[in-house]
Amino acid sequence: MWIRPLISIGGQPLYQKTDDPNRLHGERSGCWRQTEQGRQWLFSTAGFKKAIGHADLALAVKLLIGQGILKSGPNPKKHVTQVKVHGGSGWFYVIQFDDDYVS
Repeated sequence: MWIRPLISIGGQPLYQKTDDPNRLHGERSGCWRQTEQGRQWLFSTAGFKKAIGHADLALAVKLLIGQGILKSGPNPKKHVTQVKVHGGSGWFYVIQFDDDYVS
């Protein structure tokens, strides 16, 4: 799985801060937000699938939850969280590294 490298290589072009009022166009993998626990990377479904490559989605989710990297959503059967993004909201896979990794 290529979660860290995608964040590192993509950085700002692939991610927009959730409270950024500028609507950016082009290929986006998701957003990021700063929380009291550190930076969280919010992957859209398409961005998450790109990050895991050809890995099985269910297996990748299970592995990332087991490692404490993917934060569970409010519904234990779904692994996405609804997040307010400037101008609306969306469902995202919430990734947070224990070492507060920032690109």
